[in-house]
Amino acid sequence: MRSLRFLLLLAAVLSALGTVTARRHEIRLLRQVQLEDKNALRLQQEYRELLVERSMLGSYARVERIARDKLGMVVPVINLSGTKTAPSDAPSPPAPEPVRQIVAHAGGGTL
Repeated sequence: MRSLRFLLLLAAVLSALGTVTARRHEIRLLRQVQLEDKNALRLQQEYRELLVERSMLGSYARVERIARDKLGMVVPVINLSGTKTAPSDAPSPPAPEPVRQIVAHAGGGTL
């Protein structure tokens, strides 16, 4: 009888120790999950900030300003009238050769 009581007491103590160990492990995992959630929120915020920065850096106005200021590029002037204007002191260009026009029709026609 005494050995039965001892076995039951031993089983109860081992069960209690197992429960405590499992609970400690659960708490440790819960802390890890909370840290990872916090890290995920921080990364999402950083990603949003990077998206905003990318859109600002790639904006057409910024690219045009850099092209104009740093690279010396200018917007070309297109003369839609078809006449060429040259400075009065420039030599006259040679007469242009006739231009052949090739028109492609829609539908996969050949040129």
